[in-house]
Amino acid sequence: MKTIIGAALTIALCVPFVSSAQEGKDLCLVNSANCVQSVQNDSFQEKISKLENEISKGQRVYTKEELDLLEKKLNDYKSLQAALISG
Repeated sequence: MKTIIGAALTIALCVPFVSSAQEGKDLCLVNSANCVQSVQNDSFQEKISKLENEISKGQRVYTKEELDLLEKKLNDYKSLQAALISG
């Protein structure tokens, strides 16, 4: 019985740390998770602004791989925007 209570307590104490690691991340921008039409309906400039904002959070919020992915998406959107503007 003590081991079950101990295991439950350990899990309960770990959950806030796991969820806090996700705090501050825009998972919709990183991997299209938790998207509620926000990013899908954004203009190129809005997407670029959101990506720049997320990238500015740096490694205190994102892993190196996630930052690389956000940078790639940012560059892709900027290229598309430039191509549309230049005609």
